[in-house]
Amino acid sequence: MTMQNIRRETTSENICVLTFDRQGSSANIFDRETLLELESHIDAIWNEKPRGLVITSAKDSIFIAGADLNALAGLHDEELKGYITLGQAVFTHIAELKIPTVAAWEAATSFALHAITGLPRGTASRRSAFRR
Repeated sequence: MTMQNIRRETTSENICVLTFDRQGSSANIFDRETLLELESHIDAIWNEKPRGLVITSAKDSIFIAGADLNALAGLHDEELKGYITLGQAVFTHIAELKIPTVAAWEAATSFALHAITGLPRGTASRRSAFRR
């Protein structure tokens, strides 16, 4: 799989940083490709066992816009069910990590941030959301 939407780096303190940066787009979105890429990174994090995880965005204007509505509009019922099931599985995989997880952003956000961190809306500050 070509990793085009998310960069994974590990700091010298063994903290993993996932940076969403959809190339050629002003916004990050959760399309099938990005969800599969995120799943691959989370699998690697489970194996690498870093001390913590930071999820961030390289975009100035928005953290993650949410689902790819254009792609969703063209899906049939079973395809849509598969897309939703994939998203739920990936977010559950993140929620089950046994390490502190932080989402840090400087831009507008969406419900997707709250899905990633497992926090209810309204509990995250503008700068960071923590989940242990």
